[in-house]
Formats: sequence, C-alpha cells, structure tokens
Amino acid sequence: MVIWMKIADYIKKLEENYIDGVIYKKAEKIIPRKNFPVQLIDFFDNFDELKTPFGEIFSIERIIEMSDREPFRSENYICFGKDNYFSYWICKKDVKEGEDCFSIWDYETSFEKVEPCFSKLSELLEFAEKEYTNSEEDGCNVIIKSSDAQCLSELMKIKKLFSSSLSIAEIKNQVNNGNCIIKEGINLYCAKKILSENNFEHIKVEFISK
Repeated sequence: MVIWMKIADYIKKLEENYIDGVIYKKAEKIIPRKNFPVQLIDFFDNFDELKTPFGEIFSIERIIEMSDREPFRSENYICFGKDNYFSYWICKKDVKEGEDCFSIWDYETSFEKVEPCFSKLSELLEFAEKEYTNSEEDGCNVIIKSSDAQCLSELMKIKKLFSSSLSIAEIKNQVNNGNCIIKEGINLYCAKKILSENNFEHIKVEFISK
C-alpha cells in the first residue's frame, strides 16, 4: 500500500515499474491555489502533468477548462485526470486534509451517486493501476525464440519467473520447433520489468503484444 507515500516517491516507483511508460513534466508554473484542492497541491508543486499506461493527470490549463464544465462546476469538483476507460479522476473542493475527497466518475453513472473514496492522490492512482494490471489491456505473450546447448539453468529460471506450467522438456522441444510461448496474456510492462531485471545469455526472449 502507498497510502502515506509522497506523490514524488510514488511516481518514482511508477517509473521503476513501467520503465518507458511514464511521462511527466516538472512544474514550471505557480498553480492557482484559490479554489484549488489542497490535496492536489503537492503534485502540482512538483509536476505539471503526468501520463502513465493506466491514465493521465491533466495540465493546469486543461484542469481549469475541464472543471468549468458540467457536472463538475455545479457539483464543486475539480476534474484533474482520466483513465483509459473514459472515466474521470475528480477531487471534491473544500474538503479537509485526511478526509476522502478523490473519486472516479464516468458518463454512464449518475453524478448524484458519486462519493469520495480516497483521501490521497496516491491512493486513487494505486487503485487505477491495479485495475489496469488486472485487465487484459496491454497484454502480451513472452516467447523464447532460441536457445543454445548451455541453456538449461536459464530455462529453469525463466520458467520460474513467469510461473510456466510447461516442463523443461516441453519448452526445449517447442523452441527447437520454432519458438515457445512461456507466458500468455501478461501485462506488457510487467514483462518488460521482469526481463530488464534478469540477464539471459543462452536463450533469446521476446514479447509480442496481443
């Protein structure tokens, strides 16, 4: 859990987990603090916007433009980002620190049903991240393309890393006949992270997006 993690530390953690999938801009402007939720100030004191595989936090200019739309304006909410499923990340204004103020809303849900569910931005982002990693979005297959005569220990290692149900004999046979799918439907960034943390000299491993 990252409930008490500072937002800068959480974004650093995202960079480690998603390698090239996190893009952000450092803060260059003074944010308009009047009528701006205090729970978002920590983020915008450090960053201007954020894009991740599971959603994005808008720039200040876009937040102002989005939050002036209905139903956000009349319901006293800031609309500051969205996920990849057309759901918006919102923050209730005039809520004390420590109280729930963040929520997620989409057009198919009546705004009257919206209730703040998270007290910190990192909690909302962690929730959205789990929804993403548990979905089939950005799924890929991890494939062993080739191997040499000294591959046995590395085959055992990659079998364990990706929890493959294939036996070593089955893996070797499939590689010899073309290639072996060692893992199906894993999140692309999870696969990238695993492979970036482990070196293989005797097998060639690739991932193919589904």
